Amino acid sequence: MTTKRFVGDDFEEAYAKIFNCSVVGGIRDGGKDLELHRASIPFVQVKASWRGAYEFLCMSLHRKHFIPLCIGEPSNSAEEMINSIVKFGAWIGKDIAKRDELLIAVAKIRSLCAA
Repeated sequence: MTTKRFVGDDFEEAYAKIFNCSVVGGIRDGGKDLELHRASIPFVQVKASWRGAYEFLCMSLHRKHFIPLCIGEPSNSAEEMINSIVKFGAWIGKDIAKRDELLIAVAKIRSLCAA
């Protein structure tokens, strides 16, 4: 399910504004939509819905390379999102159903990619 507040590239722009960074996404870049300029989180992938995130995570498992994700609507707080990304490997917007279970699933996929 996607939100009506943002559409497509609007998600990337919304996250970029809150993170105070720029959109760098491109074709065949492996999922580097935003460059956060942080040693611990250099890039994030932005997805509007869990369905798109699921497909990206499947590709991550296949490649054994994990890039943190931001899914759904952004928080108003960059710190809240960064804390979630550090802990789980993702920020999942509060508009996404079963958010807590999905965060745990992303954390498991992150550990499988590192194995």
